[in-house]
Amino acid sequence: MKPLSLAVVGHTNTGKTSLLRTLLRDVQFGEVKNQAATTRHVEEALIHDGATPLVKLYDTPGLEDAGGVLDWLETQTPARLDGIERIQLFLDSDVAAGTFNQEAKVLRQLLHSDMALYVVDAREPVLGKYKDELTVLSWCARPLMPVFNFTAAADTTAWRTMLARRGLHVFAAFDTVAFDFNGEMQLWDNLATMLPTRDVLDALMAMRKRDWQQLNGEARRDIAHFLLNVAATPGDVTEEGLRNNISVAIQYLRAWLNGSGAVAIFDLMEDAATAEISRSQIWQWLHNDIKLADTGRVVTAELVNEITEEEVAKLPGDPADYEQAKKTFLDVAVAEDYIDFLTLPAYGRMN
Repeated sequence: MKPLSLAVVGHTNTGKTSLLRTLLRDVQFGEVKNQAATTRHVEEALIHDGATPLVKLYDTPGLEDAGGVLDWLETQTPARLDGIERIQLFLDSDVAAGTFNQEAKVLRQLLHSDMALYVVDAREPVLGKYKDELTVLSWCARPLMPVFNFTAAADTTAWRTMLARRGLHVFAAFDTVAFDFNGEMQLWDNLATMLPTRDVLDALMAMRKRDWQQLNGEARRDIAHFLLNVAATPGDVTEEGLRNNISVAIQYLRAWLNGSGAVAIFDLMEDAATAEISRSQIWQWLHNDIKLADTGRVVTAELVNEITEEEVAKLPGDPADYEQAKKTFLDVAVAEDYIDFLTLPAYGRMN
């Protein structure tokens, strides 16, 4: 069974690398930053089932000037040639190595792939630059499936209308921040409808379902074990625990605000639930005047702010990189009223 070669393409800062991290179950893949054009080269990754390779994924640079490429193609290549022939003339030209080198990398990879995912930031309006991107990509004559990212509260009607006018009727909605396993399965299933045979993607979905069932079983056993042993669980609130909650919450929020839904922190894979528990415990301790067992200090807003500054200073990188995460955390941890969901104020600060 030959592995599927799948390019992930789209405009800069639409979440392509974050999507790949989620699909690969690898939070270390690639680089995610709050700036455009973080990915400058094509990077390959493999999804496999043991010894069997299933899907080769290719992270590509963000398209920055598809309009310029389209202008060049329309003025510098004969209209009687087909799309691939005109794209090849572009790739052989000097501008592909200079002005449009990022776009050239994307198009070369697409020509060498079986198909592509076109990642869309669903919060964005339909602009001419996106239409130009789809036109240029269509000339590569590869199946292309749009994937809507950042879908919370986003209306994709205009996007779906525009895509349909370009013959793109199969798409998926998969938010890389708010992970949804069923949404991932729907993504692969929709993609399979565009292929001559779906054997590879059926095998991939079967593997992911086995993994998910195993994780679900392990989680249920852990919860049952905890409930059976709750009476033996120590109940002291310590400064060490307070510091850990603050550090984990801020590290997670920084990653979340930059588009990652699952994050490795202190050698454990954490998601939004961990950050919710961390800030909820702190809010409860603060509003119940809890005294820390190891230091005797009472949990106050001033103490939380003090320890927050100390913990941020310990984290790798520039403390300024954590500023938005810190503000979001403090907004909910020391608030007068308990805020239902940590992500509600966080969405306003998402990059």
